[in-house]
Amino acid sequence: QPDMAGYCSISILPDDLIWEISQCFLATNDLDAYVDFRAACRDWRRVIPNPRADAKDPKFIPTKWIMARHSLFEDGKVTFVNLSTGRSICKDISLLLGRYFFIGVAAGGLLVLGEQKHPYQTRVVNPFTGAMVHFEAGIPWDKGEAVAVTLSPMRVFASSPQRNSVRWIDETTEESMSGWGFHDKWFGASQGCLVGMTPFAGDLYT
Repeated sequence: QPDMAGYCSISILPDDLIWEISQCFLATNDLDAYVDFRAACRDWRRVIPNPRADAKDPKFIPTKWIMARHSLFEDGKVTFVNLSTGRSICKDISLLLGRYFFIGVAAGGLLVLGEQKHPYQTRVVNPFTGAMVHFEAGIPWDKGEAVAVTLSPMRVFASSPQRNSVRWIDETTEESMSGWGFHDKWFGASQGCLVGMTPFAGDLYT
């Protein structure tokens, strides 16, 4: 019912309706809309989960986004496009770039970053929720030709444009950069550098 000023309080919406609306955003992987919706009202935050509570929760992992363009070295802006809906959004990650190297963006939209200070530890950041996964191992190089992230368990794969090789870590990999697993010479010089990696059904495709 409207109050004395003629306004309706959004906080009186029933919990089941709030839940159903939030699930619509998750169904299309519109994670930014989910975050904005949850932030609109304290009572709504009580009803629907915090996407930052578990950075590896598959419900909140971007899976349908690609980075369309970026101006990282100008103003830190990146543009993502939802391949399911066609919707595009611009994100400002300039604050992240003040502390981390940008290694690459994985299929789906996760960012792979590395600390700028020793021991250069690897980070996986969800640009839509702000959730971050910390790895003990440092990045193997400050720029990757291609990166990929797999779940269950979470692993990070990075290819080198100079070495024609792929290296990977998981959350149990030790701090030393030498802890990265690697497979050199997967791609001979005649084949050119690896330009893409995509995880699917538990496997990694290059």
